[in-house]
Amino acid sequence: FSVLLISHTHTHMRSSSSCVCACVCVAVVLLLAGTQCVFVSASFDANEFLTQQLVLNSVGNVSQNCADELANPFNWPPIFSSSGRNLNSMGDYSSCINKEGFRYCILDGLKHTITQGICVPSQCSAEDLESLYTTVFSYNITQFLEENVKEPWDKACETISDKAKRAQCIADFPVFVNDAQELFDLLDNADHSFQCGNHRVDGVDAGIVVMGFITFCILTFAAMQLYKDLSTFKEFSDEERPMLNINAQQIPIEKKPQTMFGKFLVAFSVRRNMKELLSSPPSRTLKCLDGLRGFSMFWIILGHTINFQLPGFVGVSNPKTITRDIQLKSLQFLVSASYAVDTFFVLSGLLTAYVLIRKLQGGSKIPVFLGILFRYLRVTPLLAFVVGTYATLFKYLGQGPLWFRFLDELDFCKRDWWQNLLYINNFYPVIYDDQCVPWAWYLADDMQYSIVGLLILGLFRFTKKGTFALMSLLVVCGIIASGAISYHYNITLSQGDSQNYIYDKPYTRSAAYGIGLLLGAFLAMNMDKIRQLTRFAGYTLLILGCGGIVGIMYSTAGFNYSATDPNWSTDAMIVYQALSRFSWSLFLAMIIVACVGGHGWFVNWLLSLPFWEPLGRLTFGAYLIHPAVIRAVYFQKRQLFVIGPVEYSTYFVAFLTASYAIATCLFLLVEQPSAVLVGYLRGKKKR
Repeated sequence: FSVLLISHTHTHMRSSSSCVCACVCVAVVLLLAGTQCVFVSASFDANEFLTQQLVLNSVGNVSQNCADELANPFNWPPIFSSSGRNLNSMGDYSSCINKEGFRYCILDGLKHTITQGICVPSQCSAEDLESLYTTVFSYNITQFLEENVKEPWDKACETISDKAKRAQCIADFPVFVNDAQELFDLLDNADHSFQCGNHRVDGVDAGIVVMGFITFCILTFAAMQLYKDLSTFKEFSDEERPMLNINAQQIPIEKKPQTMFGKFLVAFSVRRNMKELLSSPPSRTLKCLDGLRGFSMFWIILGHTINFQLPGFVGVSNPKTITRDIQLKSLQFLVSASYAVDTFFVLSGLLTAYVLIRKLQGGSKIPVFLGILFRYLRVTPLLAFVVGTYATLFKYLGQGPLWFRFLDELDFCKRDWWQNLLYINNFYPVIYDDQCVPWAWYLADDMQYSIVGLLILGLFRFTKKGTFALMSLLVVCGIIASGAISYHYNITLSQGDSQNYIYDKPYTRSAAYGIGLLLGAFLAMNMDKIRQLTRFAGYTLLILGCGGIVGIMYSTAGFNYSATDPNWSTDAMIVYQALSRFSWSLFLAMIIVACVGGHGWFVNWLLSLPFWEPLGRLTFGAYLIHPAVIRAVYFQKRQLFVIGPVEYSTYFVAFLTASYAIATCLFLLVEQPSAVLVGYLRGKKKR
């Protein structure tokens, strides 16, 4: 919707080819929208005209110092040269702040879909700009143009020597008035604010002190254990050391029984945790899942790299490119990136069912409630650390004209941080944009699915049919909920609040998790039969699965994404939303069965490459940290994005590298230590 809106406003900013550059029409609007009207004709002094109109019509409600500065004609050239010249243009931030006596402000409107840079005298505050804005929209814009703009417009046209162009220039004025009225109506109804300065955060608060202390303790524990590891290694002779690395998964840390604190420190052993990250047990039977996990994480980072450039986050200066390219078949892979989340839900359900049913087959019981507790303890420490770091540290990492948007997001963490730790943030706060760490909705969904999945699987040894019925009910629930909510709230592919009603809710995404549970149970109970699949059956599943996946990705290539005149019927869009994620999960299940059965061919080879295994273990950390990294970089931008493949590909490689580098540190120092400590609680002896 944001892209369509901004594209619409750009469409209505066309100008006369002969006498007017693209601009918003009236003097005061030109200042407030950050645009400049420059007539081709030298007989019309646009700066003088704008200054006169502003002083005569608008400065009555601003502070005296601001009014005096605006009345000074020598201040207008810097204002025009450093302010944005078109709607959604940031102008020249650096030039403005380097001019003595000037400050840079942003007109931020329509939930960040309007981003307009304005350079004003330093005596003018955000309140002054708001007063000017209010004054402007008290005018009858059509009458104002007729009385104040038509005469200089006609005079400018008269200076054109070519008769045909002169006539066209005069005829363009009514079109200009109509376009200005439409833009005026748009801005008049827009929620907006003026934000001035670089928004740099100085000073230290309690939050950063607490997180600094926690980080210091973690690093201290790791350093202490690393010293012990190195000291122990030195105790062995040169002949003995190679044997330690060859015949042992871990170097013996102590020759005498360890104390409780010693066992605690072992959890922070960088050596042990790195070996755990790089280990590859030969008995693993589902290696293709590593590739699916890693590839899906790459896809999510790519999708967020592009999505966070769009209006609503930062903004683009070429929105027409988006509305055009979004229909290209070659870019449907990018448009379909949200299906990577459904892949993770399928894998989550698959592994939950597969592992627990295999344990049941081995004679173990499923500790449902302890399983829920241990999963919470296993996952929450890393989430808590990232939430705490995001809320306290990231605000110090940048500054700039758009940094206030990042600070506004971080402010929600002061109130709502605890909701992430209870995994209720996909329901409360109700509004996605009001959440602390909003992308953590996936973890809330996954935790809720895990609870439901464990409860369902707890019935497996009592009633297999009942267990499969409940798993199937999850699938049906996801399909019906998606379709019913889309119909009730009129949510289509091009309009409606899909994020808050459909995208992050567990009951609309449950089809993927349900299919994962069914698939995991099927694999656990029929592994021998699956490995005996005929080549024809295996390749048939592979072809159907891959064909279905590609078909879903490219099915929207012909959709025009118009909110007012879509080329799909409402019923077709609702059916698509109800069935697309279910279909994606079903086709993905076919591919997994084909790979496990030994008939995945090139697909299985690619997904089972050794490097996917450590990358798969880093997925949790990479998912949590990459949106924070993207925000910290993007919100320091001083210009809107010119969206294109070269720019977003460059950012993607940088964010991918940084995310996995940080995720490695988080795995070694937070995630794996948490797993080791939970293992102690479960009575497992870690290797």
